[in-house]
Amino acid sequence: VAGNNGNLRHAMPTQRLDLAAEQRLPAHGHHALGTVRGQFAQPLSPRRRQNDGPRRVACREVALFRLFQFLRAGEIAEAILRRAREVPSLEVILLLPLVSDLMRDTSDPNPGSRHGQWLQRDAVRRLRKGLGHRFGVFTLVRNAPAPASAMPQTRAYGSDMVYVHAKLAIADDRRMILGSANLNGRSLHLDTEAGIDWSDPPAITLFRRRLWRHLFGDLQDAEAVAALESRPLGHWRRLATENAGRQPGERRGYVVPFPDEALGWRAARHWLLPDTCV
Repeated sequence: VAGNNGNLRHAMPTQRLDLAAEQRLPAHGHHALGTVRGQFAQPLSPRRRQNDGPRRVACREVALFRLFQFLRAGEIAEAILRRAREVPSLEVILLLPLVSDLMRDTSDPNPGSRHGQWLQRDAVRRLRKGLGHRFGVFTLVRNAPAPASAMPQTRAYGSDMVYVHAKLAIADDRRMILGSANLNGRSLHLDTEAGIDWSDPPAITLFRRRLWRHLFGDLQDAEAVAALESRPLGHWRRLATENAGRQPGERRGYVVPFPDEALGWRAARHWLLPDTCV
């Protein structure tokens, strides 16, 4: 979950998800590993194609859990909204970092970062408007007071951010994509990305439960665990709201509601920057 910089591993001092210590993930099911190129990565090639893995999951499934570094692609938001119109029961749980890696250490981010922030704010607002109570956006903070050195934009609820660097989507515990692609124009259209397209419901369920247990501090309350399974979005919202009201060090895990003020921090549209570049 931590990605390359390891922030989550250091900020979340719970047990590691050691498959040797527990039941190993089942070996059956379909596992596909491959690479795809964005449609402009090889402009002279007649075999150009888009990275459509994240889009396929958005369009075909009923319930989505997304853990991503960015959500800047308007086409992904529109795909989710189209699916929501087809499936009234669709609920979406979105987990994002407070600010991007290029914005967390500066008070004056560059125009590209500010444009990306504007795109993400627009995508989240569209999902909130279109899905209403069926959509929840959350973030992670350390279960400790923010150090004095933490930048203002990395602070929330008395703590500092845990930087989400993962790129993970789980749909109905039936399908999972885990890879390098973000939900932004560069990953969908320009960059070469790699990912695992996993279709093995028992194994995905086991993986998702372990991940959620890690995010919520290894819940021991049987009622809470059952609620996460039967009413996932509602219980995510309840646990996150409870965490927001607790002092650092007293929370259950690291999940809190995504603050509205963080969504628009230094967001500014840049009319000369193509959306596919950020």
